[in-house]
Amino acid sequence: MSDFGSLNSIEWHDGIFLGWQVDFNDSACISMDFRLYPDPEGKERKNVKAIFSGITSLHSSIDAIELLDNRRAGNVSNAYIKKDGGRGKYKFFLYLVDGLITLSFRDFVLEIGK
Repeated sequence: MSDFGSLNSIEWHDGIFLGWQVDFNDSACISMDFRLYPDPEGKERKNVKAIFSGITSLHSSIDAIELLDNRRAGNVSNAYIKKDGGRGKYKFFLYLVDGLITLSFRDFVLEIGK
């Protein structure tokens, strides 16, 4: 969980959710791709990949038409991570334009590109 602070310090508002990949091959793993501003004063979005492993639950409700309609202006409203009690798990909440993705997980890696 070394990237916990990094995830919560990113400027999520007006970010672009590009998609996700779910893998149930060896263990439950989800990777999500975004274009996000690195900070509130940022002028250019950067590629960001969030990789969650040890997934124990996943819930989503997404309006695909709204995501597509708002992909240029930004289809992400907000996101944050929090510790899920003392069980060594965490929860991630991603608020989209007319949508929400939540997941519980054990480990997390954040990759920030150009």
